[in-house]
Amino acid sequence: MYLKNVDLVNAKRIYNLIDNITIIRKCLVRKFRIQPIFNSIKPLYNLDNEKTIDLLNNLFAHNVFKNKIQEADIENFINSVSIAFNINEEIANKIIATYSESLVSANNGEIQFAKFADALYRLSKINKEVVNTLLSASIPRLERDIHSLTFYQLKAGLCALAKVDKVLAARLLKMIPTEELKKKSEVLLVDKKNIEGQLGEIKCVNTEIWEILNDHLK
Repeated sequence: MYLKNVDLVNAKRIYNLIDNITIIRKCLVRKFRIQPIFNSIKPLYNLDNEKTIDLLNNLFAHNVFKNKIQEADIENFINSVSIAFNINEEIANKIIATYSESLVSANNGEIQFAKFADALYRLSKINKEVVNTLLSASIPRLERDIHSLTFYQLKAGLCALAKVDKVLAARLLKMIPTEELKKKSEVLLVDKKNIEGQLGEIKCVNTEIWEILNDHLK
């Protein structure tokens, strides 16, 4: 990696002397994460595009690599996709498709809603189409998990989601019965001085529900 900054010709020669199987073995060490792999592979792409794309395609032939993508937290995933788009769009789409499978898996744990929505917002600045794909895959999970969220998780997540898809954010909010939502919001009574500010995130999603909660907490 550092050699290319000093001697590009020899860096390319040495890279081509190492077969991809050897590199893959190094990548798939125990407890590896996908983002550091893409961080390492990106400079290799500048040395030899074709060899590096072949390396990435071969990585996807290993189930352990696919499993790591599905297990990745949203931050790790978003950063990996961003790097992959700078290498090869087809590779980026493979990551997205693999990760999307985990979003609809019945065995997968609860999505960290606020973090997920915020990451989608950041990714939307890079590729809106990718965000739409991820949202479509995650809607069943979001609908399933929405009732289990605390009021703090709910308001932060929905406000971030509204920056990406306000219609979906409002629909998810309306899935929660008014009385259930009122009860959740009562956690704000612990700090009455900042109720209006705390409810501001609900207001950016739906003003009607914001008014109901605001009146309830007065």
